[in-house]
Amino acid sequence: MRRQQGFSLLEGVISILLVACFYGVLSLYLDRLAARTEAAAMDAVVRQLEHQVNRRVAQLYIRGETQKITMLEGQNPFVWFAEPPQFYGGEIAGQQKGQLRSKRWYYDTASGHILYLAEYNNYLKIEGNDSRFVQFVLKLKHTAADAVAKRTSLELVIHPVTPYSWF
Repeated sequence: MRRQQGFSLLEGVISILLVACFYGVLSLYLDRLAARTEAAAMDAVVRQLEHQVNRRVAQLYIRGETQKITMLEGQNPFVWFAEPPQFYGGEIAGQQKGQLRSKRWYYDTASGHILYLAEYNNYLKIEGNDSRFVQFVLKLKHTAADAVAKRTSLELVIHPVTPYSWF
């Protein structure tokens, strides 16, 4: 009886098919994982921007310059950082959107919007829009009036221009 050396053709084909199936499933999983990571990073930057905005508002309250809080609406919050963050791509004028890098934040001087250019936009749904840009704006929020001090409390929030969702 002769001993067989190596794989038969059928065993080789089955091995290749199994590896291809595993690769397909793994690549789908890794793609979704990368999109979830991008969504979490985007949300973290929004929270970081809100912190920076609240810090700026607190500085103006402490200085007694509350009238300047209303002027912050629509401004670029990235300029309030001591150093520009790594994820900030800079200011653009509305028409330059074609040559921008993904996974970066921009400030559109024409519209006053804060933009995020998503890389995994197949998992991103922006209401009424098929763009890869998630747009935010600084909005002034009036909270309840302080009856004792007879003044209103102002708050700046980062608000999405159009609703969006990941997945």
